[in-house]
Amino acid sequence: AASVAAAARTSVESAVPATYAELLALDGASRMRVLSVPQPAAAAPLRPGDRELLAWLAAARCALTSQIHRRLHEQRSLTVTQRHLKRLADAGLIARFQLHRDDGGGVPLCCVASARALELVGISARSAPELRADTLEGLRADVHVTGWLLALERLAGAALEEVLGPGRAAIAPGVAEPARLELEYGLRPRDFVFSRRDGGVERFAPVRPAAVVTLRSRDLLLVADPGGARVVATLEAYDHLLSGWWRTVERYRRAGGPPSVVVLCESEDRARELAGTADEALTACLAEIGVSPREWQRPGRAGIHFAAEADMHCGLALAWRVPPLPPALRLATAEPQSPVEFAQLPPGPAQDTAKPPWL
Repeated sequence: AASVAAAARTSVESAVPATYAELLALDGASRMRVLSVPQPAAAAPLRPGDRELLAWLAAARCALTSQIHRRLHEQRSLTVTQRHLKRLADAGLIARFQLHRDDGGGVPLCCVASARALELVGISARSAPELRADTLEGLRADVHVTGWLLALERLAGAALEEVLGPGRAAIAPGVAEPARLELEYGLRPRDFVFSRRDGGVERFAPVRPAAVVTLRSRDLLLVADPGGARVVATLEAYDHLLSGWWRTVERYRRAGGPPSVVVLCESEDRARELAGTADEALTACLAEIGVSPREWQRPGRAGIHFAAEADMHCGLALAWRVPPLPPALRLATAEPQSPVEFAQLPPGPAQDTAKPPWL
């Protein structure tokens, strides 16, 4: 199966889909121009389709006009979407900005729902994104996450049941430390390593994935590449979730198991680099008396994946994982892992199914 997946990946490596090319163009532009938001004298009533667009945009937090078009008006001309967005902008319901390259070229407009729009669609627990130079990197990150989620939505079809958009998810442990975990009979927590300690105390850390998608009633946590000094602590936090404290989260107790995790990486090289770091960092396991350490459960090593962002835009749900055993228990140096499918999805793109809700 791995060889088939690798062959499929190789066949599309040279192609850059438009959905990913526009993100590369976004990253290559740096000069920000914010379009003015008018203040209408009177609030105009929402028209058919307005509420759906504004609610989706609020969930996505920031999206390109082209992404909005593909999600809501794909069967119609781009002009229809542009006119729709212009009318909402004139009503003060969306704010827009555009990025320009040094050569003067621009990328599609980026849009966010305004505070007034959030109020109209009944969203009270969120604030509207602020369009400033110091928030630009976060807005870019949201557009990348939205693009990946849209590509997954297209690929997964009816298997994708729900999306919790950028910045919405926070999952906290119900216990503070491994000793307080209530595990299945005969299991004991081992090697739950804490490289980062809270006041010198080893405590489980909450996690804040970039987004959460529900696939066939199981959650997949999409995690942004933490970069720099935060990498190991972030990997440990998700290792501890998958190996232990998912049992303290009601949602996962009902599901009967932990979520899976995909770390979104800018390239294949970065995905492989992070997988190499994770090989040393993912140490948590569930020991069982009378069972060889080579046979102990290591859910974090099995459930954490590292995906090159472009693959999903090519229609490939592929990612790298670490070897099943940590380095100390392997008989020899492990060969580089081939990318594997991180989710079981229907064959071929599913374009005609109902769109799942974004929250």
